[in-house]
Amino acid sequence: MLFGLVILPLIFVTAGLGFFKIKPSLSSPQLILTPALYGPNAYVFHQDNALSPMTMKMRYQLMAPPGPGTTCMAGMNLGEPYRCENADTSFHTPTLATSGTPECHCAESKYTCNDPGKYQSVPWMKMNTTDKLQDLNDHDIQDYLLMTRSEFTEKRYGGWSFDADGTKFRSTVWFNNKGHHALPSFSNALSNIMLRAMVPSGEAEQYGITAYTHPLMLTEGQLSEDTLLQKAADYGISVIFLVAFTFIPAGLMVYMVNEYTNKEKQLQFLSGVGPFMYWTTSFLWDMCIYSIMIGLTVALMAAFQGDAYWNRDNLSATITLIILFGWATIPQMYMSIKIFKDSTTSYMVMFCLNIFVGIVSMAVIFILQFFSQIESVENAYLVMRHVLKIFPPFNLVSGFVELIFNQMMSDVLGRFGDDPYVWPFDSDVIGWHLVALAIEGLVFFIITLLVEIRINHTRRTTRHEEELEYLDAAVSNERTRVNSGYAKDDILVVNNLTKEYTRGRREFNAVDHICVGVPRGECFGLLGENGAGKTTSFRMLTGDLLPTEGEATIKGHRISRADASIGQEVGYCPQEDALDGCLSGREMLHCYARLRGLPADSRKYVVDDLIKKFGLKEADKSVHHYSGGMKRKLSVAIAMLGEPPVVLLDEPTTGMDPNTRRHVWNILLAAVKNQQSVVLSSHSMEECDALCTRLAIMVNGEFKCLGSPQQLKNLYGDGYIVTVYMSGLSTNKVRVRDFFLSTFHGCRTREDHHGVLQIEIPKHRSSVSDIFVHLEQIKHQYNIMHYSVSQTTLDNVFLNFVRDQNDGVVPEIYESSSEGSTSGDTWNEGSSEAFTNPHYAYNNEGFTTDKDSLPVRYKDYNKDGRHSPLYATKM
Repeated sequence: MLFGLVILPLIFVTAGLGFFKIKPSLSSPQLILTPALYGPNAYVFHQDNALSPMTMKMRYQLMAPPGPGTTCMAGMNLGEPYRCENADTSFHTPTLATSGTPECHCAESKYTCNDPGKYQSVPWMKMNTTDKLQDLNDHDIQDYLLMTRSEFTEKRYGGWSFDADGTKFRSTVWFNNKGHHALPSFSNALSNIMLRAMVPSGEAEQYGITAYTHPLMLTEGQLSEDTLLQKAADYGISVIFLVAFTFIPAGLMVYMVNEYTNKEKQLQFLSGVGPFMYWTTSFLWDMCIYSIMIGLTVALMAAFQGDAYWNRDNLSATITLIILFGWATIPQMYMSIKIFKDSTTSYMVMFCLNIFVGIVSMAVIFILQFFSQIESVENAYLVMRHVLKIFPPFNLVSGFVELIFNQMMSDVLGRFGDDPYVWPFDSDVIGWHLVALAIEGLVFFIITLLVEIRINHTRRTTRHEEELEYLDAAVSNERTRVNSGYAKDDILVVNNLTKEYTRGRREFNAVDHICVGVPRGECFGLLGENGAGKTTSFRMLTGDLLPTEGEATIKGHRISRADASIGQEVGYCPQEDALDGCLSGREMLHCYARLRGLPADSRKYVVDDLIKKFGLKEADKSVHHYSGGMKRKLSVAIAMLGEPPVVLLDEPTTGMDPNTRRHVWNILLAAVKNQQSVVLSSHSMEECDALCTRLAIMVNGEFKCLGSPQQLKNLYGDGYIVTVYMSGLSTNKVRVRDFFLSTFHGCRTREDHHGVLQIEIPKHRSSVSDIFVHLEQIKHQYNIMHYSVSQTTLDNVFLNFVRDQNDGVVPEIYESSSEGSTSGDTWNEGSSEAFTNPHYAYNNEGFTTDKDSLPVRYKDYNKDGRHSPLYATKM
């Protein structure tokens, strides 16, 4: 978390500030305009046809130090390419010469000579600037330049000539237009030699005129092609800042997604925290974290001190832009929390999405701006630069670009005494960007609240009568009781609760018109395969999900989405551990005690009592150090905090060891005895059998049966399980097994271990009294020490119903043959506890007598001679 929220943003901010320092400059560097600019060892020439005293002095100044420019004057020392060496004292006379000059003429736009090699070499000397001065007094300048053009390509860029003009003379500056700045360079050199020719002798080296270039881009439109690289650099640096400040909201979103996915947020809502309070405090906390990063960013800006974000009002504008980007982006992240089921995925998706939007939007503006000379493209550019302001990433990137451009224009035009700097909060700079970000943040926050607290919207649909005919009698009776208002005194009433989803083009009901009333002091169990609708039902009961139809009420108050008013009435233990790993167990309990409004003077006592009751020995350690079973205990303890009238438990004992599980069962039974109502979802049939007063089995979103565990076993059980414990020879066990297989047709062996034999007898093959009579007959004959008779376990009842689940996997059941083979271990868990439960096992002396001596409540026979299903109710 620290790395994503602090280290990575700081790295990218530093990179952005560093790149800003080394980005390409908007203007070219200034240059000294002098013939030495094209050296060293370049060629210049002169010709003096006037031969006046003044031209003679000017010729001398060309050959004498410091030369025609100022680069070799005392104290200049400009470095490369400007060199200063000792000048020659006289011209070098050419050693090779030819008689005459070649005949040259222009033909087909080309200057050709009949004999290019026949030309006379000219005298030359090296000047103080290392340039070689050629004397063309005896040559025609034009012919000579044309004849020698190939030899002096990129070596000769200009010269001077003096011609008589009556009593005056005329100076001519020759320049090669292939050399940038050649004209002003050689013109300024002429000015220097004229100046030095006119000052007193011996003082010429002290005088000189230095000319500089100051490249200037007047407007962006005039030089748009030349500033393309500059603009691209500004956009690139701005995108780096976008990456830096997108890390922070995306990192903050991770914690929010975790709170949502593990039901911490829903648990806080049920504890009395309203949506407005939850999102406001979350936003204020996230902005505090964001502000810390802004402070560190300002410190980095102070270290780099770039003009675009530091000078004048640029710093305040930059800080405001970054703050409002967080103001808009953090609520934008909040809106998308519910579409993610994993925090890592949310981080990557939202981070990449914001970067993508920022880059693409700025690329569109960059391209449109580059081709804005076209009228239609310019209109599109003007429209898009405003339309794209609906995206916070665009506002941040575009805002930085505008600040950089505003400062750049001020720097360029400031050289001429003009100050075009515009106040950065002006609408022409980033004013509209700030307004857009402020509005977006408010709108995104309001949308987040509306999504959270939207009013229940249910539609009324009626189930067909033929569908109701197939309902179990108890389910139908419960529906009638709820719909008729007879359940209005129940603390929890669920009336036609329905949740409809769309899968492709098909609609289906995850929860289908369930009805039940839970009175005080009842533990109601909800059983079903994965996908049966249990979790969806719990989400609607806690207000986390709006029903498509129907309603659920607690004490007559309708449960709605994010309803904080039921915080004192409901305790909730979600299927996931809704715990903050950074807090200790004691801190978690204190936190929820405060949320539920427990008085401060009794809060410590209540928390300490729960810690003692649940055996939370590591209550002062951070939750992330807890084992899975310890976390479940803490989750149940939070649900029981303050003894709420209704406790909703979604698979509360998952991951607990057997001793801890039974300890929690005892606490829940005590709560039920204390007139608290418990709604329990579990995959443990043993747990439901031990805790639930009533339970319902859900299949495809519907209640398939409803009643007490004993009633369900009576009505839907497959038969009886006889467990026989024997001593003596193993042949006795074989004889007992053969006896049952021959006496009770259709029975099968479930377990066959040393001294223990377990037989399953179908219900329609015999009655309990017949089984006891036969057992008593063979008890002494086969050395039977003791035996027990129990009904089929609740597991079998459950499996019989869930075979119809259309989106789950039917559990595999490994059955032994009816010929006495040993069964698999699949039956062990259910059968090992069956004959020890006093609610449905017959293992006392009352069941060892003959048929006529059985208690009256077990003699309720049907017309066919077998007992009524009510016979199994053992009080």
